[in-house]
Formats: sequence, structure tokens, C-alpha cells
Amino acid sequence: MCAVEEDFLSYAAIETSIILKAIFIIYKSFTFVSLQYIIDVYNSYALYIEDRYMELKAARTELNAKPKAITVEKIDKELEKEGQKIFYFDRENSHKDLMEMVEHFEAKGYSVYFREIRFGLNENDYLYEVHILS
Repeated sequence: MCAVEEDFLSYAAIETSIILKAIFIIYKSFTFVSLQYIIDVYNSYALYIEDRYMELKAARTELNAKPKAITVEKIDKELEKEGQKIFYFDRENSHKDLMEMVEHFEAKGYSVYFREIRFGLNENDYLYEVHILS
């Protein structure tokens, strides 16, 4: 297990235990809150944690190099500093994960432009460009 995975699991475990304790306190304190509502709150929080720590692969700087991992949280911090930025992602990322990232930043009020860039004739010669504006 790599360091990023260990960090994710430790942060997720801490945050999950805190939210579970808070949910339990709310449920015990307010009997009018339904159990289904609490389950829905927990599920939405779990999705938030998943989005926050989603790991994507940045574009390679050399053809034979391995892509470096970057989290959505790190992207978020860079956007807070600069306001807008262009990110390049490797072809090894799933299209679904990239679309989830786009939806995540659009939900936060950013304008996000996503496109595939081909730089050669080979079908594997492409990368993804994501331009995020505030």
C-alpha cells in the first residue's frame, strides 16, 4: 500500500468515525429524525469523502515515465490560490473519474472546460486538458 492510500484510509477513517458519532448523537437526541434520513446523510457524506480524495493521474512529462498522482483536494487548494488553472491528465484516467471531477468543480461554482488532446497518429497518443475558471 502506498503512502497516499494510507493517508486516504486514515483521513477517511477519522472523518467517517466523527460523522458516525455525530449522526448517532443527532438520532438519539431528535427522535423525529428518521433513520432513512440519517442513512441518506451518511451516503452523501461518503460520496463527499470519495470525491475529496479521488486520485487522478497527471499527464506524463516523458513518454516512458509513470504518471504522478494528484488528488481533487490538491487541485482545490491550487484553485483557491490562483483562481483558475489548466490541468493536464494522463490517458490512464478513466473518463468516468474525469467527468466526476468536472461535476465536482461545477457544483462548487467553477466553469470547467474538458477536452481530449491528440498529439500523434497513434491511437494512444492523447491526454486530457481540463481548464477550471472561477
